[in-house]
Amino acid sequence: MALLSWMRGEPLVAKLAVLAKYGVLPGAMAAALFYSPPLDSHNKDQPSK
Repeated sequence: MALLSWMRGEPLVAKLAVLAKYGVLPGAMAAALFYSPPLDSHNKDQPSK
């Protein structure tokens, strides 16, 4: 909890914003780079051959 100890007087919203900025958002961006949807999701209205 060393990260939150230096923000001792900050409100909870500010602490959560720091957590989202440095933890959640980079992880989501990295997942978006590596994730690719299934190939059959683009051809829902076309019958398979």
